[in-house]
Amino acid sequence: MLDEAAAKTRLGSFGIPVPEHRTCASVEEAVAAVVDFGHAGTRCAMKILGDFPHKTELGGVRLGLGADDLDAVRSAARALLNISSAVLVEPMADKPVVEMILGVAQDPALGLHVVLGAGGVLTEILADSEILLFPYAEADVRAALERLRIWPLLAGYRGAAGGDVSALVGAVMALGDFVQAHADRLIELDINPLFVHAATEASGAGVMAVDALIRMTD
Repeated sequence: MLDEAAAKTRLGSFGIPVPEHRTCASVEEAVAAVVDFGHAGTRCAMKILGDFPHKTELGGVRLGLGADDLDAVRSAARALLNISSAVLVEPMADKPVVEMILGVAQDPALGLHVVLGAGGVLTEILADSEILLFPYAEADVRAALERLRIWPLLAGYRGAAGGDVSALVGAVMALGDFVQAHADRLIELDINPLFVHAATEASGAGVMAVDALIRMTD
């Protein structure tokens, strides 16, 4: 299993937006990363790195860290480095319109396929997902999104800002390129959550892969 830093780097190379991130092997490196990322009051996330598919359950995630409280940063880094040999530090993304999950699975009947649906803490609660079989086009992605129960949120519910659907479709297409390039080695892939931001936002990407898991054969 690739660690989160390696997974995000590979996905980013295929055009899927990922946060800036830095791998830190010491408390001092983690503090320096938070200071570098923490301009204009930006808060940071710090996570354990390694073969940990469920980091939160291990107490391996700290959020809201900032350059204005370096004692808290040091404390978080020391605690996490007791669990793993390195930590990932990255700026926290803005609150999204919708959290999505993009997954890749193998099935004896369907073969390699992409699953997209409601993500974050709602993944298991809503069980709201659609399957895309290869090869698929942008029109197939849009049609799958419109079948989801969370589609009204993406479209803009009751006057609220809708999500950047074009950016979301682009991310799903980029994921397809990644999957096809690694089809002979890919065992499992999950991007959860993928933040979908408002289409009107001027800053940053319309979507952001906040967490990623990739498992491949040698």
